[in-house]
Amino acid sequence: MTEADIISTEAQHKTIKSYNANMKKAIRKKEIEPEQLKLYKIRQEEQQAKHIRRSASLYNFGQEVQMDAAFAMWYGSKARALHLAVDKATKKVLHGWFDVQETTRGYYIMLMNIIIKYGIPKKIKTDKRGTFSINNVKVQSKLNTTQFGRICKELEITLKSSSDPLFKPNVERENKTFKGCLIAELRHENIVEDKEANEYLNNLYPK
Repeated sequence: MTEADIISTEAQHKTIKSYNANMKKAIRKKEIEPEQLKLYKIRQEEQQAKHIRRSASLYNFGQEVQMDAAFAMWYGSKARALHLAVDKATKKVLHGWFDVQETTRGYYIMLMNIIIKYGIPKKIKTDKRGTFSINNVKVQSKLNTTQFGRICKELEITLKSSSDPLFKPNVERENKTFKGCLIAELRHENIVEDKEANEYLNNLYPK
């Protein structure tokens, strides 16, 4: 089965680990066929999806919210940043917001709407942009905490930040999903203004 590039659904962890190591080595040396590379990527995506589903089952609604923004030509003639907030347990899109850039204001608006609709979340996960994290700070205090961080502290929300995309996989996946469908939807609806786009987005989502 190994020689035929087949991995059993009952394969042990060490078998999968060995396969991944061999594939990475072949990719580095450019000794891999296109079909093998395609299959490897599919398997990696499936493995990541299993991990996300398994870890999410340990959470309750509102226990962890992941936030991020994605740039694209969503509508009109200029790129916009789509801010998204996704609940880890249910994969539900809690709120979205279009803005000209990835802004602190966009995240404030999302947090406000989440609290109004669902209540205060226990934890928020984000990237390490300046809205959430001050670089090279080992000990947090009022003097070196961002405004968003201070609001979270007042509301007793645990705010965690990391530059690793796997730190907040659910919102990363939704970013890709939205790019695959929302651009076409907005174009079909002839939406070109920010106000129209935000109204359309939040009338559809969360479903």
